[in-house]
Amino acid sequence: MRLTLNYSQIHNLANNPEWQRREAVELRRSIARIVGEELLKSSNRAFERETAPDGTRWAPRSPQYLQRLIKRGEGGKKILTRRSFLKNSRRVSTNENGALLEAGGNSTNLRYARIHQLGGRAGRNHRSRIPARPYLGLDRRGEQKIILKVQEALKRYAERALKSH
Repeated sequence: MRLTLNYSQIHNLANNPEWQRREAVELRRSIARIVGEELLKSSNRAFERETAPDGTRWAPRSPQYLQRLIKRGEGGKKILTRRSFLKNSRRVSTNENGALLEAGGNSTNLRYARIHQLGGRAGRNHRSRIPARPYLGLDRRGEQKIILKVQEALKRYAERALKSH
């Protein structure tokens, strides 16, 4: 999904430059919050459904790893949620310029955030191959919600601009 907003068009809705600046910044922040909120919700659905944002099922655990989990009594847990470090590491940050959903942060315990998103080699001497299990990104539902919520925000902005005349 690509959502492009031309902020210069939005600025022209009202004639008062101070109003434009203040309201336009608030509109951009509002849109960024909408996007950030939906990014996090899409990621939550990925963990719940064990699917990538595009709907592709995550690769199952390897039989060897599953056997180790079963011996520890952890075989029934969902993929990528054994201790929930990865799921709990996700953070959304927003400002008037955009939204960012990241996982892992700077914690050394969460270096594996990237490997689970993209796949690759891990473990001692990089002997294990971890399949990609994307959990960051927008699913179709999130895309639709963003479009609806941004339309509502733009409508409210236009209504305030018309009232300011």
